[in-house]
Amino acid sequence: MQNTAEEKAQQSDILHVETSRFGKIQITTGQIVTLPKGLVGFPQQKRFVLLSHREDSPFLWLQSIDDPTLAFVVVLTAAVVPEYQIELHEEDKQELQLQDEGQCAVYGLVTIPRQDPTAMTINLLGPIVINTNKLLGKQLVLHNCCYSHRHPLLAPDNGRSQKACCRITAK
Repeated sequence: MQNTAEEKAQQSDILHVETSRFGKIQITTGQIVTLPKGLVGFPQQKRFVLLSHREDSPFLWLQSIDDPTLAFVVVLTAAVVPEYQIELHEEDKQELQLQDEGQCAVYGLVTIPRQDPTAMTINLLGPIVINTNKLLGKQLVLHNCCYSHRHPLLAPDNGRSQKACCRITAK
């Protein structure tokens, strides 16, 4: 059987990645999110893929492509704190190749204590911003901000009463 050029191109885009958590997964190169500077504490890890936790779950896995043992639970910050806003400096926009903020998704890393999963928290001070068109990402470190690196996910109001204190602005 002879493959067409399009079929060959599609096949060449398929990667098989071995992970310690999910076993062998199949992804396409078009799913890879590149974080040129890596994550805080993991500057060598630059290629990730977002995997669904399970259907209807707001949580995703940020799985490293280069380190099969490295995966983080993430959630869209707006799902936790709808008023959540961050300040993107011009340098950030250039690194992310953002034309407008509508091209980006903002995720927070989730920490789930083994002894008490109901005490899970989200890091709102170190959001991961992803240009969803270019699949370029960057973890920001917010300063002079009212958010916490341990914002409770299951708080009674889930932070919805928290007022936005950061703005998306160009500097």
